[in-house]
Amino acid sequence: RNFPEVFRSGAVVDAQATLVVRCVLSMAAFCERLKELNPRLEVSRTAGRRTTRYLNFYSKPTNPTLSREYLEFADGEFVRTIDAQKLMKGLFYFAADMQNVGLGISFYDLFTTDELYGLNVYDNYKYYVIRGPSPLNRRFPQYYAKALLEDFLTRADRAVEGGAVSADLRFGHDGNLMTFVSLLQFEGCDVVESDPEKIAQMWPLYRISPMAANIQLVFYRKKASDDVLVKFLYNEREVRIPVASDLAPYYRWNDVRDFYRNVMENLPDPAGK
Repeated sequence: RNFPEVFRSGAVVDAQATLVVRCVLSMAAFCERLKELNPRLEVSRTAGRRTTRYLNFYSKPTNPTLSREYLEFADGEFVRTIDAQKLMKGLFYFAADMQNVGLGISFYDLFTTDELYGLNVYDNYKYYVIRGPSPLNRRFPQYYAKALLEDFLTRADRAVEGGAVSADLRFGHDGNLMTFVSLLQFEGCDVVESDPEKIAQMWPLYRISPMAANIQLVFYRKKASDDVLVKFLYNEREVRIPVASDLAPYYRWNDVRDFYRNVMENLPDPAGK
């Protein structure tokens, strides 16, 4: 309904997911609904090691470039030093997950309000440091997110130049999205802070990566014009990026592409190359 030109009859839609079953099922359900709304769409669906390589850039089996230094940081000492209460944390996740199974059973009464707040601050801080814009990770997560951004830029250029695909769809993981929005420098997503409680307020996971979190790049071009504009939607809301524009939240695609290529070129290589 919002973009009838994109999903017109005969339009080609390319959908890709990681190998993880929940992502494949999300892609299948999404595409099935598109076909219900317009049976004349030409929809292709792909999930494999190649797509996992850039959609889940933290996947060790498919991304051989992950450095030992980052893996030890993400999986090792940092987590162990603040994860002393494994049983309590496990019960907290169990209680949270019970909301999703429709049984009407709650385990939150196992915790005090202060304990729930502390667990939330802990969880938020962990992801901020390992996957977010924290200076502690030396921007290594953003370096790995380049693979996904490169896919976005390449596919967008191909579409702008008159490629056959009308809509590119990608189905991945929350841990990758929270890194990706900091690489894109979305407004409010590249927070730099050291206090865990302040981070939970300024960079809350429920805003950064809620269920069904999504990013949309929507392109516009006037007829008989080479000037292409792009608008970013973050969870269906317009969002701004640090690119000069007299039309914000609409930006000239050439400016956006040049900005992000410069960002990628200046990211530190974890391998030291």
